[in-house]
Amino acid sequence: MTNEQAERFATWHNAPRLRGRLEGHRLSPIATVPEPPPLEPAHEGTTYYLAHVDANRARHSLLPPPVEPPAP
Repeated sequence: MTNEQAERFATWHNAPRLRGRLEGHRLSPIATVPEPPPLEPAHEGTTYYLAHVDANRARHSLLPPPVEPPAP
């Protein structure tokens, strides 16, 4: 392994990543998303919305976030 390959691997390995899951799709256990996760990723022509994030994973839903009512 060259120094350049080792540096690229170390950069990839040390980048913060989360396990990712799309509603309706079971991603493989090694599927990861960057941290912070994207708010509206698209997969196979479908837009998903960030539903939940914790220290270990990010979950995306088909439902858009709720709309806040207008201020009185």
